[in-house]
Amino acid sequence: MVIGRKYVGKFVEVTWRDPNFRRCEIREVVKGLGALATWREYGVVHDVTDDVIQVVHSAARNVGSAGDDATDEIAYTSIHTALIEKITVFEPVKEPVA
Repeated sequence: MVIGRKYVGKFVEVTWRDPNFRRCEIREVVKGLGALATWREYGVVHDVTDDVIQVVHSAARNVGSAGDDATDEIAYTSIHTALIEKITVFEPVKEPVA
């Protein structure tokens, strides 16, 4: 799937396939896409470089860091775009006007 930089900063759900390791009898071997694990990641797209998308799940700031908005650490998943089956962009909920 082609994923451009237009997704950077967007909150997304990414459905992707992951290589899978399994031991079984030869007659039980699953073939094709069914042999791959399926993952769903939710987060904000941080970067798209070299066909790899980074989805940030959480961000943290250590106590005593300078500034309220300083981020020291993030948790993220890197996914090659060839493994992505679907990406959904969520839009912010509009607050009702009073």
